[in-house]
Amino acid sequence: MKNQPSILVICLLAALALPGTLKAQTNSGLQQENSQALTVNQPDSSQIMTSLTSTDYAIRGLTRTQGTTAGAPMKESKELTTPSVAPESEDGFSAPAAYAEYRYAQIQDNRTVGFDGPQHNGIVGFDFESFCKTIVGFNFTYTNSNLETGSSAGLGPDLLNSSDGYFFSTYVAKNFDDWVNVGTSLTYGRTDSRFRANFGGIAPFMLDQDTTQDSFVIAPFVGVAHTWGAFSFSSTPTYIWDYDHYSFGPTKFSGSDAAAPPDAKTLNQTFLWLNNFQYAVNDKLSLSIQINWTHLLTAQAPTVAPGLPIPTFSHQWMSFGGRADYAFNKDGTVFAAFEHDAFSTHFDDYRIRTGVSYNF
Repeated sequence: MKNQPSILVICLLAALALPGTLKAQTNSGLQQENSQALTVNQPDSSQIMTSLTSTDYAIRGLTRTQGTTAGAPMKESKELTTPSVAPESEDGFSAPAAYAEYRYAQIQDNRTVGFDGPQHNGIVGFDFESFCKTIVGFNFTYTNSNLETGSSAGLGPDLLNSSDGYFFSTYVAKNFDDWVNVGTSLTYGRTDSRFRANFGGIAPFMLDQDTTQDSFVIAPFVGVAHTWGAFSFSSTPTYIWDYDHYSFGPTKFSGSDAAAPPDAKTLNQTFLWLNNFQYAVNDKLSLSIQINWTHLLTAQAPTVAPGLPIPTFSHQWMSFGGRADYAFNKDGTVFAAFEHDAFSTHFDDYRIRTGVSYNF
């Protein structure tokens, strides 16, 4: 339960300090992470999750084009169903595959001013094997979130943050000597957000702020992967370089427009270490566990709600997950997965994923 008296005091002070704070912003629009930045859903940020998704599908694409599925013990049984893998093509296009995924995240931010709520993600993608057995892929991610915090007793403010994000990503990857995977992904995204603070109770007051965020992300990775009979694993360190440009609409105070805050630019760097351990139960079913570590190397954020100080960010956390894949024929697979973030200072998030892929 968040500290409601603290929220009320902060918000009453913010109502008095907001106009002056807006005028006092720097030209860069940047705020230190432990002052007035109000960043939501940090572990499930679209920039991190989109890069993670592209890396994951790139590794799975390399596994698919090697002619095995989930480490199926092909030499031990002639009856196993394996995906159809086209021979290397001279025109640079072979072994195409398409995939679609739905991801639901429940975000729990335990900071004093923290946003909680659902996040919905829809992903569609396509990849193929090009020259020199290189995987080339593309995907699109749509993200919607409606997060809020406030006093259930009606004494504090209702703080709402809703957003719609559109992210386009492309990736390339190649395997060397059946052990080493090397690749990178490039992502562009646009996020439209609306922050709203509804101060009821003693002094009714309302604040609205619209924000447009353009994101440019580069995420190279180098890892190892191998298969032994029915068992396979991959371990993939990934570096994420994320540049964001924020454009703010006019700040509305109880229906009256004030001058828009200046544009802001941020640069964030993140290290991901993705680990997947998979076992083929039979020719159709495989089970896997994921153990991932995320570390924020640098963290910047613009002022979303001037005058509302918050604690520092979570700089690192781990994610644990389980996944089941079922091959409904030699080319098609469906999966379901559950993931939970742990050892985070401020967040307690979990995700449910389901999807389908098909090899043409």
